[in-house]
Amino acid sequence: MAKKFNPQKYTYHFNIGRNIKLGEGVASWSTLKGSDLLYIPRLEKRVRGTCKDCDYCTKDCYVNKSYRRYPKTAMYGHAVNTIGLRTCPSKVFADLHRQLSVTKRFNVVRINQSGDIENLQELEMWVSLALLHPNFTFYLYTKRFNLAVEFIENNPLPKNFHINFSIWHEHGVNEYFKVAHYPNVHAFVYDDGETYIDATDHCRAYVNGKLNHAITCERCKKCYRPGVKVIYCSSH
Repeated sequence: MAKKFNPQKYTYHFNIGRNIKLGEGVASWSTLKGSDLLYIPRLEKRVRGTCKDCDYCTKDCYVNKSYRRYPKTAMYGHAVNTIGLRTCPSKVFADLHRQLSVTKRFNVVRINQSGDIENLQELEMWVSLALLHPNFTFYLYTKRFNLAVEFIENNPLPKNFHINFSIWHEHGVNEYFKVAHYPNVHAFVYDDGETYIDATDHCRAYVNGKLNHAITCERCKKCYRPGVKVIYCSSH
């Protein structure tokens, strides 16, 4: 029988060095993908994913691969983070703040390597961490377009915090253009031949659907570089 999980006693942390695409100097934070209830064996319960209106991309979601390869570890870790943000966000914030205060292993944080932000309070938490730790760069991807627009229009983004609108076909294009004039707002566009926004930059991490090990997010930096606005990425 699985040991009962207590979200208040768990120590939340950014993952380091577990994703070869990111690079050794980029840590990550993930929550459960999709919008369905997913059964988590180690928790002996179902937890709903953090994405919304993702029917148009769920079949090609890259997180599916990690759930198939690491069903006991990846799903569990994502579920724990999801529960933490929903039930004790102040504990999550305190733990992550503590980790950032002492670590020397990374200086860039990718938020939503899996999953999505669920509310304005969560986005405010990430921005607060960035303000407390100006020597770190934070970047996230989101399909919660209206939520992101509302936050950006009412809260100045710190220089070390970047939001990428994860655009799929026409979804998110109009919302992106409402705030595209902000330097730390970017469009990350899925490129399957049907696109509705022009780009001059491409994510070179994937070639013909396969990972290019010569390119990491740490080396590329396009998703958190102020001069880059729109990035195409092929299916992976």
